[in-house]
Amino acid sequence: MRYEQTYDVINFSNKLAGLEHRADYPKEKPWYFRPNRDSLVDYNIVSNYSLAEHFYDAPEKRPVCKDFVVKIKPKMNKNFRDYNIISNKYLEHHDAKAGNIDDKILKAEAA
Repeated sequence: MRYEQTYDVINFSNKLAGLEHRADYPKEKPWYFRPNRDSLVDYNIVSNYSLAEHFYDAPEKRPVCKDFVVKIKPKMNKNFRDYNIISNKYLEHHDAKAGNIDDKILKAEAA
């Protein structure tokens, strides 16, 4: 019983109740990655909930999490692509840019 589950899987009762004073009583298994968690983020990557809310361990054993703050660069250009691959058009000055590229292609074919 030392290497089996310490609880009954049907009714979740402790199979080793009353044996806590023995020296061979199973100790809590260590966590091998990081203390209390296995990821570098403070949220569950499947559910996107904080580990303080969504964690496998008891509430008093859950890790302390920092508040999640999104860092946005002040001068970040959200439209960093100037070409829309769905419409096959440039976002600005499509006719002029497409004409210049067509001229380059025609010159390259003629050469």
